[in-house]
Formats: sequence, structure tokens, C-alpha cells
Amino acid sequence: SLIIEIETENIYQDMINDCDLFDFSDYPEEHWVVKNLPKDQWIINEEGKRVLKNTKVIGKWKDENGGDRAIGYAGVRAKCYSVVCENSRKNKIKAKGLKKALIKRELTHKIFEDCVLEGKDDQPRTTQFLRSYRHRMYRIKQTKRSINPLDTKLWLSQDEKADPYVYGDCEIPKE
Repeated sequence: SLIIEIETENIYQDMINDCDLFDFSDYPEEHWVVKNLPKDQWIINEEGKRVLKNTKVIGKWKDENGGDRAIGYAGVRAKCYSVVCENSRKNKIKAKGLKKALIKRELTHKIFEDCVLEGKDDQPRTTQFLRSYRHRMYRIKQTKRSINPLDTKLWLSQDEKADPYVYGDCEIPKE
């Protein structure tokens, strides 16, 4: 996934103008972008159904929110972020290493914002699951650090450029 901010008058009109570069297959049929696509963007598939020609084509840009604008983003590090959309059903929270049920039940966008903006650690989270060892089932209770501001892959310099370095790089000051 790639999240970018684009400053333009109307992003959807720009997407329609360059519609050959995009896959609009996840947009609802009643979305105004789909309704305003040129006729050459539609084809008839093998079943005789009218579909968009770029449906699931590799290399095409895709709006993962299906036409629902993102209004908030907090990215802590790779594979650990939160996106808030206009339609709250499309909100997305990802936290690698934590169980989906725990993410859905306990994590909020506010936790991610506090981590990014204020450097706050989130409290440790506990989850339970079943695991088998040598053909015997065990119920495991595991506590993990959930969301914290430490990015273990990159080190950012404290100067005005904030250059990123991989940990262990010789350019990182030894202070």
C-alpha cells in the first residue's frame, strides 16, 4: 500500500481524465466517477456482463477505499497504521503482530495519533489463543507491546532535513 496526499482542485476529475491508469472496480456503481467514465472504459465479459476494462489488472492504480475519501492518517511505522475515512465502515487499522480480534476490539485511531504526535507508548495488550505442541492443545495467554513510536528499521536525523538512515549506518552520529 502507498498513501499519498495530492493537492488538486478535484482528484476524481483528474482520475477520470487519466482513467486508463486506474482500476475503478471497487467503486460502487452509483459513484459519480463510475457514472462519468468514458464509454471506452467498459467491456462485455465472457458471461455477457458489462464490466470495467481495467478490473483487477496488474500495474493499475487502485483506490483501496473504493471512492471513500480518507480524512485522517496516522502511520507509526511499516505495517502499523490507521486510516479514517468519511464513511466510518471503511476505516482501516493495521498492526502487524497483533491478532485481528484484538485490533478490532481495543485499538483506535486516537492511540495511533498519540503515538505519532506525542511519542506515547500504548499499554501492553493481552490476547489468548490455542496452540498445539506435540499433539497437545494449550491455551496461551500472551502480552505484547502494541503501538509504540520506536521504528526499529529507520533512524531519523534531528536536523532540519530529517534524513532517514538504516540502523547500523556509519552516518549515524555516535553521540
